[in-house]
Amino acid sequence: MDAAVKREPTDPPALLAGSADCPPLRDDWTPPSLQIAADMMHTCAWDASSGDAWCWGSNTAGELGDGTVTQRLSPARTTALGERVLQLDIGNLPAGGFSCARTTAHTAECWGANTLGQLGDGTTVSRREPARVLGLSDVVEIAVGVYHACARVKQGPVRCWGAGDACDLGDGQCLSRATPVEVPETEDAVQLAVGVKFSCARMRNGTVMCWGSNSQGEAGVAGGIAVLRPTPVMGLSQVIGIAAAGFHPCAQVRDGRIYCWGGNKYGFLGIGARADAVPAPSEVPNLPCGARLMPGAQCAVREDGKAFCWGVPTGDGSMSAHENGAAAVPLENVVAVFGYRSFFAVSGEGTLWAWGYNEQGQLGDGTRDNRWKPVRVGL
Repeated sequence: MDAAVKREPTDPPALLAGSADCPPLRDDWTPPSLQIAADMMHTCAWDASSGDAWCWGSNTAGELGDGTVTQRLSPARTTALGERVLQLDIGNLPAGGFSCARTTAHTAECWGANTLGQLGDGTTVSRREPARVLGLSDVVEIAVGVYHACARVKQGPVRCWGAGDACDLGDGQCLSRATPVEVPETEDAVQLAVGVKFSCARMRNGTVMCWGSNSQGEAGVAGGIAVLRPTPVMGLSQVIGIAAAGFHPCAQVRDGRIYCWGGNKYGFLGIGARADAVPAPSEVPNLPCGARLMPGAQCAVREDGKAFCWGVPTGDGSMSAHENGAAAVPLENVVAVFGYRSFFAVSGEGTLWAWGYNEQGQLGDGTRDNRWKPVRVGL
């Protein structure tokens, strides 16, 4: 059965993550072929099996990669990349966003705004079409924040580039870089998560290292002081997945519990209280057993197709923040949820549903109307 909007959200089951009867999660989750990268003003989608890509929403700096600066209210194919996309990620600046792709040649290419060197091509010239990130090969993962980007390579440390004025890049300096620099002590990184002026890496031993501005405790250090190099987030072990959005990261441990920290202005951490800065990882309450953390750090999905989100918006028709743990999303047969402020759910058959903020047409439904319940989006 395809995903369908339900009349009423279902209550979370009694069995919660971390309880004695809840089996541990596997750490080999594979995302669906259709995947989404969504941020505050534009969105991109790609089919990992075919290499096709689409982007829509704001296009102030050419971030849609279609060779223009024309805003798109519905998905438009990114033809400049051909059928070469293995992964996409995006970021947004007030003056224009940017996008990056990991290609079938295992390189990274970026386009859009470049005022801070975030395209990694050695210049600060914005691009309407993809430009190769210099000095990168054997790329296995990319992660894009609002002002900078990072890549994980087959061998060697993580590389980051772009804005560095808030010590974003983790190289021990607080300087912007127009080409990638190595991040020390990250040779054993197995996953990246990047937000606003901070980055985190999940390590092979099940711990998490973060670095960057830390203005809201997002690097896991109290006091709001900048963290210049990768630093362990205390209290986390047996981590099987991480995600980040805005000023907050989250980590999921093997027993299924999810811990979040950092900025919590709109209940993004789901911990039952709003505080501007929460530097210590705090458990998301009421999380159902078997729900796996999704990209965007505000949702989790079970194998039975049930999705749960916290913060705002959650797709239940309300503009109010769900700050007291996970709430059910009124959809069935969901295999993944992506996004931050604007959210996208992919069904088992590849149908795409969207909800949330839509000021720039980033939901792709042909309008600029905010949607507090899921609407279908066609590619």
